[in-house]
Amino acid sequence: MTGIEDREDDGDLLPPYWRLANQDLPKGLFATLARARMASAAVIDIVRHSAPRQALTVFLSQLLIGVTVAAALLFMNRIFEPLFSGADVMAKLRAVAPAIMALGAIFALRIGFSFVLAINKASLAPKARLAAEEQLYRATLDIPLSDFDDPNFYDQLQRARDRGILHLEGSIAALIEAFAALFAVAGAMVALFILHPALLLLMFLPVVPSGLGAIRAARVQYDGMAKTVSLMRMSTIYGEMATKRETAAELRAHQAQPFILNKFRHAAGQLRDHYIAIALREATITGVASLFSGVGWALAVALLLAMIVNSWIDLALASAAIVAFRVAAGALEQLVTNAHTLVQKSLYISDYQGFMDAARRRAETQPTRPVPRSPQRIGVHGLSFHYPGSEGRWALEAIDFTVEAGETIALVGENGSGKTTLAKLLAGLYRPQKGMVAWDGHDLADMAPGEIADRVSVVMQNPVRWPDSARANIEIGRYREGVENEEKLLRAAEQSGALSIIEQLPRGWATLLSREFHAGHDLSGGQWQKFAIARGLYRDCPIVIWDEPTAPLDAKAEKATYEALRRLGRGRTAFLITHRLMSIRSVDRILFLQDGRLAEQGSHDELMERDGAYAALFRLQSELYNSNLL
Repeated sequence: MTGIEDREDDGDLLPPYWRLANQDLPKGLFATLARARMASAAVIDIVRHSAPRQALTVFLSQLLIGVTVAAALLFMNRIFEPLFSGADVMAKLRAVAPAIMALGAIFALRIGFSFVLAINKASLAPKARLAAEEQLYRATLDIPLSDFDDPNFYDQLQRARDRGILHLEGSIAALIEAFAALFAVAGAMVALFILHPALLLLMFLPVVPSGLGAIRAARVQYDGMAKTVSLMRMSTIYGEMATKRETAAELRAHQAQPFILNKFRHAAGQLRDHYIAIALREATITGVASLFSGVGWALAVALLLAMIVNSWIDLALASAAIVAFRVAAGALEQLVTNAHTLVQKSLYISDYQGFMDAARRRAETQPTRPVPRSPQRIGVHGLSFHYPGSEGRWALEAIDFTVEAGETIALVGENGSGKTTLAKLLAGLYRPQKGMVAWDGHDLADMAPGEIADRVSVVMQNPVRWPDSARANIEIGRYREGVENEEKLLRAAEQSGALSIIEQLPRGWATLLSREFHAGHDLSGGQWQKFAIARGLYRDCPIVIWDEPTAPLDAKAEKATYEALRRLGRGRTAFLITHRLMSIRSVDRILFLQDGRLAEQGSHDELMERDGAYAALFRLQSELYNSNLL
């Protein structure tokens, strides 16, 4: 995904793939709490597996804090009773002293519980996030390569990484706050029930309007989220273009600074106006809710006065009830707000859970058939392959050929003919839908992928630029071997041409090859390609596959690389993909692919004598080289 979606005529971004899922939030108080219960179950499952001790401590601390709420309200009634009596001041003080001391002890306990809660809460979210990230990456590394070509599955992976993990810590924080509010509400309700059961009904008069207002205010944020995200992403895109190293040169060369600034100003202005509109709607809803809550308070106080007049309760009990109402109202508003936040973030968490479930279903089982240490024959029989989502459009169809150990084979053809796809099938990275790739007569599908990979060295056309040291960029070819193969490491670097580059780096082998970090160093495309070739040489496998290994190299470096490849190919089975037909005349056999089919095969001389598509392409390239156009 590029991050910029197709545009409407007005230039606005369409909702991107990582927007909120198309699900409606619950609209009522109890519906929100019910949905929050389901959402919290998912977060709790992640937390209890990643940090069980901290999770239990946080839960118990919150429960005990809720108990202190109930106890404090009950002792407040004990304090109010003497204060509203007709006794003298000293008698009142003597009467309330034990209750005040008890209340002080309760507050001290609450402070202690809150401290324990804060300590454990601080480590809970980071531990859960790290565990969730590790599970995500482990699951990703276990799925077959072909799944990355499935656009739906790949989008699911991106959503899990970009949304699910990102919002996990926020979900945990919302869950903790929701539980704290729930226990506070429960504590207030228990205290009111003990004081007088009828007070429970009065509590809801001021509390329910506040809760409903919190739900409506939260919905305003949710309803505007899709537009918020799109506008934020648009302004971020232009902000990144103004500040990234990759775009700095071209912006200045084209004098495009005003263009980028205007684009950012336009997007940021829309985002500002959108934020203001949301804030005004929230303020309106909160104001109306406060008005109805005030009416509820007036009714509650009026009913309390009626209960006092009718001697159902005394003045002290009414005072304690008002305090309990205030505690419950604040806690319930906090509960609803955090429950709504948790429900909203549960949509993100469901992306994470959905991907993990899908990854477990797709994870490759490990076959047990032994893998030949050095295959003597590679057979491709009736091989047909299409990419996920492209059923009926074969990338390769009905491919048949056999390669003996030690042969060097060139895979050639025009762009899109299937060369790289065939190379990945030969390496066991893909599995064909029809036919098979066989080593010594045994289907690769029956062999463990890790064992297959251990015998194949692949240099990709666009190799990964690992943000690590120069040494690690080569050793990653067989990272487990490390210093035990120092001689092989040096030989691979020398044969690939990477050694001369390393010797010129500021810190030699220890130089960090990434500009993203302080003191990092970047390489040219050709230099990166030499490191990729060094990785392939360092692996020292019986089967080698080179996908356009010299594409970014100059003529001198290309000649040196092909000499290294010829040395490497001795005694090994080698497959070479290239567009430069002049460099493959000496290979044992050429496989010429056309529209996903094996159109021709044979040596260079045989194919030239046949005067088919290969010969025509070779002559065309020769003319271009001779005329200095290539």
